[in-house]
Amino acid sequence: MMLCWIVRRPSGGGLSASSYAPEDLAHEIGRSVPGFHAGEIHRVLRFLHSRPDISKVKAVVTTDHLGPAALHALVTFPDRSIGLAVVASVSSYASIVQAEDYATPSSIDITGVLGYYDLPDLSASLAPRPQLILCPVDPMLQPLTQSVAITEYAMA
Repeated sequence: MMLCWIVRRPSGGGLSASSYAPEDLAHEIGRSVPGFHAGEIHRVLRFLHSRPDISKVKAVVTTDHLGPAALHALVTFPDRSIGLAVVASVSSYASIVQAEDYATPSSIDITGVLGYYDLPDLSASLAPRPQLILCPVDPMLQPLTQSVAITEYAMA
């Protein structure tokens, strides 16, 4: 099963909450974009769990810039049996801060997050849930070598 959603911008006149992209709306209401997307993931998971005709969700699969949002969503979701597969997502916020240059989208930023935790910390907190971290990337969105990836996720 793949978890996804589509956001459309309405055509036409005036501005309303529905005329903003999630990235814009999140900042308008004082939330980070990963927090906004994590809330969307929560809503979809709750809906799927409420449907008796749908088998239980086993994992959330995500790619690219939605990796941090999926980590945040699953850390706080009450069903502790759901696993996570993240493909080609940045390995850590610290790596972005330490890099001379980066190509990661600003939509993954959370102001002040490194004062509390980093993405490998969230990944470690998901244990013992199953996790697949496939092809993590550096701040320039290039795949990490195996040794660097192992170092980044040593705690996880």
